[in-house]
Amino acid sequence: MAGGADGSPPLAVLGSMAYAMPCLIVVRLAHSRVLNRAVHPAAYGAGWFLTVLVCYAVFITPITRALIAVEHGEAPGPRIASAWMTQPLLTEALLVGLVSMFVMVLLYSHSRSRRNEAYLRALIQASPLAIISLDTDGNVLTWNPAAERIFGWTAEEVIGGPLPIVPPEGRDASLELRRRVADGEVVSNLELIRRRKDGTDVEVRLSTAPVVALGDAQGPIMATIEDISERRRAEERIAMLAQVSDTAPSSITVHDFEGNFLYANERTFDLHGYSREEFMAANLRDIDAPASQALIAERMRLIEQHGEATFEVQHYRRDGSTFPLEVNVKLVDWGGTPAMLSIGTDIEERKQAQELLAASEARFRALFENAPVGIFTTTSDGRALTVNPEMARILGLESPEDAVARYADLAPELYVRPERRDAFINALREKGGVENFEYEARTADGRVIWLSMNARITEWLDDDGFVIEGFTTDITERRRAEDAYARVCRMASELICVANIETATFVQVNPAFSAVLGYSEDELLSRPFLDFVHPDDVDGTVSVITEKLQQGVNVISFENRYRCKDGSYRYLEWNSHPVPAEGMTYAIAHDVTERRLAEAERERLMSAIEQTGEIVMITDADAQILYVNPAFEHCTGYTREEAIGRTPRFLRSGEHDDAFYGRLWSSLNAGQTWHGRFLNRRKDGTIYTEEATISPVCDTTGRVVNYVGVKRDISEQLAVEAERAGLERQFQQAQKLDSVGRLAGGIAHDLNNLLVPILGYSEILIEDFGDSRELSGPIEAIMQAGTRARDLVRQLLAFSRKQVLEFRPVDLNEVLSQFEGLLRSTIREDVRIELVPAPSLPLIHGDAGQLEQVIMNLAVNAQDAMPDGGTLTIETQLAHLGDEYAAAHDGTAPGEYVMLGVSDTGCGIDDNTREHIFEPFFSTKQDGGTGLGLATVYGIVKQHGGAIWVYSEPGRGATFKVYLPVAEDIAAPGPPPKTELGDLQGSETVLLVEDHDQVRELAEAILRRHGYNVLPAGNGEAALALMERYTGPLHLVLTDVVMPQMSGKALFERLAELHPGLRVLYMSGYTDNVIAHRGVIDGGVNFIQKPFAVQALAGKVRQVLDQDG
Repeated sequence: MAGGADGSPPLAVLGSMAYAMPCLIVVRLAHSRVLNRAVHPAAYGAGWFLTVLVCYAVFITPITRALIAVEHGEAPGPRIASAWMTQPLLTEALLVGLVSMFVMVLLYSHSRSRRNEAYLRALIQASPLAIISLDTDGNVLTWNPAAERIFGWTAEEVIGGPLPIVPPEGRDASLELRRRVADGEVVSNLELIRRRKDGTDVEVRLSTAPVVALGDAQGPIMATIEDISERRRAEERIAMLAQVSDTAPSSITVHDFEGNFLYANERTFDLHGYSREEFMAANLRDIDAPASQALIAERMRLIEQHGEATFEVQHYRRDGSTFPLEVNVKLVDWGGTPAMLSIGTDIEERKQAQELLAASEARFRALFENAPVGIFTTTSDGRALTVNPEMARILGLESPEDAVARYADLAPELYVRPERRDAFINALREKGGVENFEYEARTADGRVIWLSMNARITEWLDDDGFVIEGFTTDITERRRAEDAYARVCRMASELICVANIETATFVQVNPAFSAVLGYSEDELLSRPFLDFVHPDDVDGTVSVITEKLQQGVNVISFENRYRCKDGSYRYLEWNSHPVPAEGMTYAIAHDVTERRLAEAERERLMSAIEQTGEIVMITDADAQILYVNPAFEHCTGYTREEAIGRTPRFLRSGEHDDAFYGRLWSSLNAGQTWHGRFLNRRKDGTIYTEEATISPVCDTTGRVVNYVGVKRDISEQLAVEAERAGLERQFQQAQKLDSVGRLAGGIAHDLNNLLVPILGYSEILIEDFGDSRELSGPIEAIMQAGTRARDLVRQLLAFSRKQVLEFRPVDLNEVLSQFEGLLRSTIREDVRIELVPAPSLPLIHGDAGQLEQVIMNLAVNAQDAMPDGGTLTIETQLAHLGDEYAAAHDGTAPGEYVMLGVSDTGCGIDDNTREHIFEPFFSTKQDGGTGLGLATVYGIVKQHGGAIWVYSEPGRGATFKVYLPVAEDIAAPGPPPKTELGDLQGSETVLLVEDHDQVRELAEAILRRHGYNVLPAGNGEAALALMERYTGPLHLVLTDVVMPQMSGKALFERLAELHPGLRVLYMSGYTDNVIAHRGVIDGGVNFIQKPFAVQALAGKVRQVLDQDG
């Protein structure tokens, strides 16, 4: 299938255009004559029947494709084809589109005339549609001028090559489309996006079909392409115009001359209340009210004469009501049909406004004629234009006409002071209007009156003049009243002023302002009044101005402080009446400074009474309570409301007899002040003591009108005094004990040094002469006397807390358990002993021997209190002593304690005995005890940092509770070192240093008797000198702590430098505070207390020498 010599498609290709091109699109119109116009007259003649048949087929279905083979020997084919291609089909209703498809009649004869082929080529070249054909490989065969115009490529650029108009994203779809067409499918009106040569996209409508040639199974593909971009934009513009029309505030309609509606916008439907379908089916006569229908002929005449007209009509709504429309009507050609375009405006509200305006004008005229104020219109040069009757009456004239005729120049004819007219005109020129302009006027009958005007400029004239209209009020009576008021203000003692509430300035003040504040009138008027207000009161004053005065609210009794010229301040109480329209307030202020000072004084007094801790009670003459202060409520528990109206009798406790109250009232009735104490009862029933002063209050005649009582609850004071007395007794007791302690401590050293040789030598004599009956008795007597003296000194030292104790971790339960056997063997058999140890006790820091002494002394004391037998209970507990307990028991700190309790079922202890029970040498025993047992217990407990208290009543036994502080962070105690008597011998060298000769000689004798090599020295210097000469080994230093010139500790430190590993054993008869002062009593220091026994010294020396390390 070859093409022509000029590159044009062969006749078979041209013939296949019937498949690719829609032959005809007929837009169905409202008028049947359009169909007649769609068929060109040239179609009639040769082949008219076939042409009409094709048009009919197109009208019935939108898809018409046919291969037309017509043998028509002399039919003017080119002329017919051209006629069909160039004939536009325009609708006569709304011109909605352009029929851009063409009917092509293929003339195909058996002879295959070359002339018909030329006709078809001319048809392709003249087609407004792009006509493209592709071979089976997709290369372009045909590319007509319309394709060049739409896509930009020329035929030379594209023929023979691939189709360039498919964008990359559409290539797959394009290939699929070619496949479908190649398979024989016909595709019509497919809307696609294709690409131009310049790279822009174009929206097209494509119809394509395979080329069917006689005898060919498959041929090229033929396509027609229509550029629908402009049509799309036109549709969008039409849609936009339709939208604008639908949103227009006016009704827009188009109807023909018979009144049938061709178009209407949404506003039309809204105004008439119809749906679109209902309205478009109606006729103009259906909605025209009768009054409007009667004028239709006249309106039509105007429209035909002038082409348009504007008039008012009445239309029906769907609900039957009518409304007025102002309609502008124009003749238009609506798609070839003469029609009328109507734009209607709803003037119902305007008509109503006009009616209201007319009524308002009538009312204004009535108001003008009957107004109680003068109304006028004048010119700036003084001519009267109009006045109302009231204005004429004010001016002393009979009628408004007389006033207009009389006044041609108001300045000299009306104004008493013509310059006021000039001021009035100048104010109008400057501001355009004035308010409350006051002036004196002379009436027609010669009277002088005061007038007030509100006026404004209403019109400017060509000569720079203007027209004035305004209101006038006769204020003559008001001015007379103001003059009288001004005279009153000048004479008033109150501060009276007029103030501008916008600028916060005084406009007018009376002389009282100057009299009170000291400023002149000019000084007050020249500054904002806030300048005179106390800084702390400025915010409150501004708040009153903005929130009340400027809002037109009266102010009553507002107070602030104003500064006087001398710098002082006065309290002013304001009553103010604002007139917001004037921007003014009229105020009267009272100077309340004296009252405020008195109130402040009274408030301070009441505040003091309310806040005082003293009870204040005020009664009337009949003793009915009028007032009580909060202290009364706090003290008694009764509220103020419960007390007021009652007499104080409800507080009576019954502790006072009638004679007491009789003496009280005798003093008050005599006009005297009564002083005394009450025992009263609180609301909760408890008794309290109050110290009271009650005074009568008399009036000027001397009659008693009130009673004032000032009372103070002294219950706590009395309790404190009682506690203080107890503490004083405790202090005195402590002083006694301390005096004895100081005495004991003072003599302990000397006594101990004296007792050392007595006891030591007695013990040696017993060892040497124990078998002699003659000597053993006296020696044992000396020994017993010395021992008793030693124990007495130890008890004194224990009581005074000055003995040397060996503190270590102690389990009190273990001490009690180990001591139980000795305790039971000591106490009489008729006393039953019950031990109640706590399951587990923390350790304490103590001297186990001294604690055994405490237990023994308390147990013996309990035994003595039960001469006929009884029960002795010893218990231990863990106790926590709180702040309250510690505060109530002097010398006790709050914390954790181990409690040792010793109770008996004996005779008990009375209060007097309990006060002296811990005093040394105090005893109640008939056999004359030493009086040191409990004193020793007291001293040991205090030396352990503990406390002891006794609880007893006569006949109910006694309980002694010892509290020992819990030791923290200490390990459990190990077994005490034991030294057997057989192990007391030694052979080591001991340096003995003692300044007391007898003690030194005894110690030397004891050591030598036990095998030691002894180097004696009388003091530290002698010991050092001795050691310089001594060249042998040295194992131990036994030294006194307190010596002249050099202490035992200093001596040992010197010797330890010369003899590493040297051991030391200190001895002393001094109290522990002296030894501590010498720096000896520390943990781990070896010490022995004087006086010591022979075995004790030998055992201690052996123990020290045998220590590890």
